[in-house]
This record gives sequence, C-alpha cells and structure tokens, in this order.
Amino acid sequence: MFKRWPEAAGYAAATWSAGYALLGVTWLLGWNTFPWGRAAEDPLDPGDDRDFLVLLQAADAAPAAIALGAAGAVVGLAMARGFTHARWPLAGFGAAAAVLLAVIAPDGRALMVLGYLPMLIGGLPFGWPPVDLGEVFTWSLCHQFVLLAGGLLWGLTTLAHVRRGRGACAHCGGAARWSRAQLLRWGRIAAYTGAAIPLLYAVTRWAWGLGLAVGIGATELAAMHESGLVWAGVGLATFGAVGAALTLGLAHRWGEVFPRWIPVLGGRTVPVWPAVAPAALVTMVLVNAGWRILVGAFVTVDLSNPMALWPLWGLAVGVATVAYWLRCRRECLQCARPALV
Repeated sequence: MFKRWPEAAGYAAATWSAGYALLGVTWLLGWNTFPWGRAAEDPLDPGDDRDFLVLLQAADAAPAAIALGAAGAVVGLAMARGFTHARWPLAGFGAAAAVLLAVIAPDGRALMVLGYLPMLIGGLPFGWPPVDLGEVFTWSLCHQFVLLAGGLLWGLTTLAHVRRGRGACAHCGGAARWSRAQLLRWGRIAAYTGAAIPLLYAVTRWAWGLGLAVGIGATELAAMHESGLVWAGVGLATFGAVGAALTLGLAHRWGEVFPRWIPVLGGRTVPVWPAVAPAALVTMVLVNAGWRILVGAFVTVDLSNPMALWPLWGLAVGVATVAYWLRCRRECLQCARPALV
C-alpha cells in the first residue's frame, strides 16, 4: 500500500479544507454553488424540515465554512508535518471534523445512490429507468460524496497523528492486541449480523413484488405496482442481498483466498485493500443513514420497519471490516512489525 499515506492524508485533508473554504467564498459572492438548504429540484432530496441543514442559507453558512476550512488547512498541515506538541487538541479537531463530515452533515442520499447505482448503470443501455441522470446527479447530491471524502481524509489524518503521538508506527499502529482466533470470532458475529439485516429488508421488498402487503397497506402496494415503483424496491433488495453475501466474505476463508473455481484468480490471496475499501465506504454511508434514522430526519422510525435496524447494520459491517483488516493485513513494510501478536 502507499508507503507515505500518513503524510499524504494530512496534506490531502488540508487541501480539502482549503478548497471548502474557497467554496464558502463563492457562497458569499452569490454563485450558484450552495449545496445545502432545500433543493426542490432534486428527486432524491429528503426535504425534511426537521433537519436543520434543509433550513440553511448561503449567507449564514459561508462564514462557518470559511473559518472551519481555513482552520482545517492549518491543522491538516500541522498533522502532516508531524507536529505532536499539541497532540490532543489537534486530534480532537480532526476527530470532530471526521464525524461531522462523514456522519452528521450528509443527509442519507449517498446510501440511496449506492443502492440504486447498479440498476441505473445496468439499465442505461435500455433506457430504464426513464429518468434524466443529469437531474438525479445534481451538485447537491455529488456534494454528499465530497463530504464523505473529507470525512475519510480527516479520519485517516487523525489516526496517523494519534499513532505518532503515542510513539507507534503511523502506518500500522503496531501489532494487533487480539489473536487471529479472537478476530475471527468477533468478525463472524458482526458479519452475520451485517448480512442478516439487509436480507430482512430484502424479504419485505420481494414480498411486495409478489403482491404481498408486508408492513404496508394494500392500497399503497397497489399504487406502487401501478407506478412501477415496486420493481425499483425489488432491484434494490436484490443488490442488498448480494451485498449481504459479500459481507459474509469478511469472515470466511473465501474472503481471504479466491475460490479455485474462479478463472485466473482461483487459489490466490484476496488483496486486503480492494476488499476493505468498499466495505469502509458502505460502513460510512450506513452509519450516516443510521444516525439519520435515529434522529428521525431520514425516515420515521417504525420498529416494524427493517430500516430501523440500519444503525446496527452500519455498526456490524464496520466491526466486521476492521476485524477482517486486522486479521488479513501483512507485516508492515515501514516498521517490519508483524500484523498480529
């Protein structure tokens, strides 16, 4: 993996922050770049008045964006340069920035996009679904992924900074304190939990496709069949089931070594980062959507609705991903320490 990622992450976080400060300046200048507030033209905008971000105005948000972006540029450079004298204040800023950008600020649409993206790509040659992608992928929507990228950069930067502060290798943090058996045990519990929740969601959507009104009224189901919306739910459920199967790979042998029936790759070791990176992205968007559910800003929480379990889903996938990474990573090329004790 990239040998100088701790420094690179710090510089990237600083650059991202400076760029966001400049974006705030454009809001003050009246440019059409403000991604917050109510975006009525955005078909994926939840538009819930209980969400304070929907009520933001450019003139009010610009000063905060400029100030925090400028501060982030300075802090990111300090972390990249290995400045550890103010270890905890810098770490506190970085951790707060990571949580704000990856969990609190996005409004949940990133998960919707990832869920529907396979259908959009697969149906594109056939003109289905009949939507204008230019109207779907608006700047307001793309901004969600800009925020997630910033949260990831600040998370990595803070992690490396804390490791340096305690005298550990900034690249690996030293050997894991758990054995392979312990990591596998906890990883399996988390992976099976993370696979069961989307399957529960999928069963309800498949039932709707079969005409069974599970959790909704018959009139509402009939309207969904008439509009064709029910098939979008069926497709989303199907891809969710595929994701559930991939989640199980985080705790099984076939997630570490390609099965022999796979051409060319069969019998080879699965690269760690290509497996961890998508799982980490899914974890971020699930945690974000799960938090929105908890505060009632994304959907109305109904304990009979499988979506009420999404906070647990995000936590489970995150634990399974970390356990997989600690279990499968190799000896650190920087400090030559073994991955496990």
